[in-house]
Amino acid sequence: MRLRSAIATLLTTAFSFSSVAHAWDWLPASDNNRTLVTDFAIKATPPAPDSDLQFTRSQLQVLQNTDFYLYNYISTGYNATKAQRAVIMLHGLGRDAWAYFDLTRESLLNATSRRVRGSHDPRLRFDEVVIMAPVFLNQEDAGCYPVDEQGRATSNALVWDTSSWAQGADSVFPDTISDASGSSFQPPGVSSFEALDAAVAWFSNKTIFPNMNTIIVAGHSLGAQMVQRYALIGAVPSATVPVHFVVANPGSYAYLSDWRPRSYDKCPDTFNNWKFGLNAYSQSYLSDFIADSLDTTNEVESVVQRYRRRIVSYLFGLADHGKGDTGCEALAQGTTHLGRGRNFVRHLSGLEGGFPAAHSVNYIANVSHDGLGMFQSKAGLERLFFINLNGTESPTAVGDDDQSARKWSAAKGRSWSAAERVTGKARGGVILLVVVLVRPEQHLSASFERHPWFVGDGHNRHSKDDTLVPYTSHASTAISARKYTMSNAQFRPPAPPTSSAGIRYQDTIGSLSRSEKTIQRILSQSTRIHVLRDKLEAERVQELELLAQQLGAQVTTTVGAANVIVTSLRAPKRILKWVEDGEVNVVPRGRDGEIRKEGAEGRLGDGVGRDWRRFVVSLDWLDAVRMAGTLVDPDLFAAVPLKEEREQAETSMTDMEAERKRKRSPSDSPLLPTTHDAAPPRIRHRKLSPSPSSSSSMLPNRPTPSSHYDPVYPPPDCPRWQNTRYACRRPSPLVSRNQPLISELETIRNERRLTGDTYSEMAYMRAVSALKAFPFPIPDPVLDPPEVFDSDLLELRLSEVEKLKGVGKKVFSLIKQFYASTSTKKGEARIVEAKVIHRDRAVYIMNAFTELYGIGPIGAREAYNSGARSFSDVLHRGKSLATHLSAKESVRILDDLRQPIGREECRSITEEIMRLVKAVLADDVEVKYEICGGYRRGKERTFDLDVIIGHGESPSRALHMRLLEEMKRKGLITHMVNVSTPAPSFLDDTTTKSEAVHIDIANIVVLPSPASTTHRPPVHRRVDLVFCPLRVYGATVVGWSGSLTFERDLRLWAKSKGYNFSFDGLTNLAEESLVETRDEKDVFDVLGLEWMPPEWRNCDA
Repeated sequence: MRLRSAIATLLTTAFSFSSVAHAWDWLPASDNNRTLVTDFAIKATPPAPDSDLQFTRSQLQVLQNTDFYLYNYISTGYNATKAQRAVIMLHGLGRDAWAYFDLTRESLLNATSRRVRGSHDPRLRFDEVVIMAPVFLNQEDAGCYPVDEQGRATSNALVWDTSSWAQGADSVFPDTISDASGSSFQPPGVSSFEALDAAVAWFSNKTIFPNMNTIIVAGHSLGAQMVQRYALIGAVPSATVPVHFVVANPGSYAYLSDWRPRSYDKCPDTFNNWKFGLNAYSQSYLSDFIADSLDTTNEVESVVQRYRRRIVSYLFGLADHGKGDTGCEALAQGTTHLGRGRNFVRHLSGLEGGFPAAHSVNYIANVSHDGLGMFQSKAGLERLFFINLNGTESPTAVGDDDQSARKWSAAKGRSWSAAERVTGKARGGVILLVVVLVRPEQHLSASFERHPWFVGDGHNRHSKDDTLVPYTSHASTAISARKYTMSNAQFRPPAPPTSSAGIRYQDTIGSLSRSEKTIQRILSQSTRIHVLRDKLEAERVQELELLAQQLGAQVTTTVGAANVIVTSLRAPKRILKWVEDGEVNVVPRGRDGEIRKEGAEGRLGDGVGRDWRRFVVSLDWLDAVRMAGTLVDPDLFAAVPLKEEREQAETSMTDMEAERKRKRSPSDSPLLPTTHDAAPPRIRHRKLSPSPSSSSSMLPNRPTPSSHYDPVYPPPDCPRWQNTRYACRRPSPLVSRNQPLISELETIRNERRLTGDTYSEMAYMRAVSALKAFPFPIPDPVLDPPEVFDSDLLELRLSEVEKLKGVGKKVFSLIKQFYASTSTKKGEARIVEAKVIHRDRAVYIMNAFTELYGIGPIGAREAYNSGARSFSDVLHRGKSLATHLSAKESVRILDDLRQPIGREECRSITEEIMRLVKAVLADDVEVKYEICGGYRRGKERTFDLDVIIGHGESPSRALHMRLLEEMKRKGLITHMVNVSTPAPSFLDDTTTKSEAVHIDIANIVVLPSPASTTHRPPVHRRVDLVFCPLRVYGATVVGWSGSLTFERDLRLWAKSKGYNFSFDGLTNLAEESLVETRDEKDVFDVLGLEWMPPEWRNCDA
């Protein structure tokens, strides 16, 4: 890729300790040892002028003046002029940075003790070491940064997706800022590796730390994974101070070649992808430089060679036999933490040149997966505090030094001046570091550009102990003109078509990372566009593809990967010659014949009565989308309009327009109550016109306008409806009066789930939940009888829906589209995107794959992208879908598992199981049970059976195993899919180990006896058995009764009240003690919630 224009602003870091922001929720505040810093500022970098992602001048100015913050803990009262060593300690999966700060400080106290320090010359002094522990927040940490009612960040604190920070991913929040006019736009994301670059650059600034001579970047567990990957590809911008990396007990590594010590047959396409290797590197951070460095045809130093000369120390606990990551890619590196460490040393030793001279390995005896034990060992203290103690070591590995940068720039045909201006000055307690690399013929205002270090493609539950730190980087982030994949240690752009205009082609299903998504995108990844090149000039094709990408769509290289085809052709035969399967709407829809059951061999979607024809549209469609600012119905721009379909659409349109023009009396329905204590609104019924023509038109059994739109209120024992962000406080019925709208929004949400667009999925989930609880029917111009429909009431209801907490602007625009639609075609969605998704065979196939026992959205997506189009294809992949259930068995019993279970059969199966439970228990052991899941929420039919069994049996007696053995002996169980025991909950100090909470879960498939299933042959049924102690029975029943959104918001509510809730118990976080919950109502009482009957916990579609 061409080197972007003009100026590369390498880094702008502002750091102030003059004040500390709020320590939200569980985030510990400052104390005498560590200071919580929430204003370590980083600038988000705008893209270069030749990028496909552009900002207005106003937006650029806002970006230049906006700081984003990385929280961190730093040594309280440190003396910058005295400091000689900085230790940047990275936390693990739990994000408990304060705990890692404390263990580092404790290790430093040991290192400076008389016994230890006396053996070193010169001696280590405590006040000469500064400790920093950054916090990489994720979205589960909403209590640590301000959020709005929808749970979206309202501050500029940097937040990442789950644990993606450990591999250098871009931040996902803040995702919206406003320009001077008040219009919002999405800023570029900030890579977690840019955060480390900023910290390294800050400590290496001699203006701030004049005596700094060593910087240590260290981590344990997931933090160690981040250190190893950062050491491999990071810029590490320290031209004056040596940087050392300490890697302790990581769960996996980024390998430097495709060699692995163990088989990777189950993941042949992903075992060497980033983060496990250098293939398919799709991070925005340094992507261009990494690609060119791996290209052996130029003189740029390879990141592999650079890693070999960096100073990396590996520490392995000899007792660390934990498995950690159990994914195929990690298991290919070894089965335990220790085994993977030894194998990685073998890997490095087997490379050309042998084990790197700058690397070292130490094995720590009698230490398992314990950060404190690792860093307090003799080798740990040596690597953190005593290496280069005298400060005589030269910075032999400080990232992309001037020589590497010059070579890379030369390879790009660019000439850069050697001048680098580094200035530092203090202003109002804020220390500012600016590093500028200037190209003489350009001006600062022209653009912002990465230094060669920074040229790039684009801009579990946590423990109670977590921590954060703020930082800023002004390295600019530009979207790449190509998306690289790697093979044989060399990055290559995708095969035809090729482009130099910044177009990213993607033929696989899967959402791009948030940082790669177009700002204020109009289309989504559900719209996969292919521009047919026939009869189009190359420049015109490129122009159309670039427009599609800028709108937010996925651009494909093949017709088969698309669901919308853009063409200038008008002849059906000519279009069809480009479409191998012939599924395009240039010919009338074929007859599926009799709808039949899908077998293992046939292509999924055949014979189900659905229209799978791709949309073929004219070139004008893209311009129409751009002008409308939303997805426009492709059928309105059909390249080959079909007569019968056009006539049907025109007839439907005419009828509906006539209906919409009828005058109706206004409704005076009151506005929604917005507080919990508000009384239910009284609907004052509209008086009907007394004219004979009006009254005579009312059919005998039709509802009157007044009764048709009466609100649906919950029973007296339920909380009243309230407009709140917490679904656990809103009564939600099994079926809403606005269910047609909810179903179409659910179609979009499910597509986001299948394609991996987590953030969009959550937005739709929140909106669906809010609408499900909304007690007021929304007048529907399509479904309501004409004599009942009230257009004025519709406007009122829509204004109320717009104010619902959980309904954002994007979703509300779709809601308006739904009620403005005039489509009456049977089975066709009224929201255009839902219509497109409904016609997408790829979504249907992936959804079908998730029906297989044990396979989720990720597995379904992987199977589809690998070419699977039928259940038989999944079988041939040979990938086991669950612990004890093969793909073959899963497909064999799928027809049974697809058959719903009625309520009577649920009770019958449960009674049979409970008879066996009582048979294996002593007479004096108390036991009680509850059927949970959809059954308890009132569903007439469900597809699995969840039974909670509370008992007084000792955990050591393993009731669940004794029951399963008895069920197998009687032939009731056909498959034991999974049997697991989660970890115990927090316990108070008086609780002995034997009293720990054990929740045993058994996922099984049963074949009930004919007697328990009326008179038909027995059918395989999926059953989840959950065994819990009676003292947490209430929490377990609550945890298995609510819908997904209800349970999620209940956990958030509990956290806001100082508790941790899960199905294995309710924990008081302040006292670190388990709260006894023998009954469901105990949970609600402790959390200060009104009792919600299970039938009103249906918060999902």
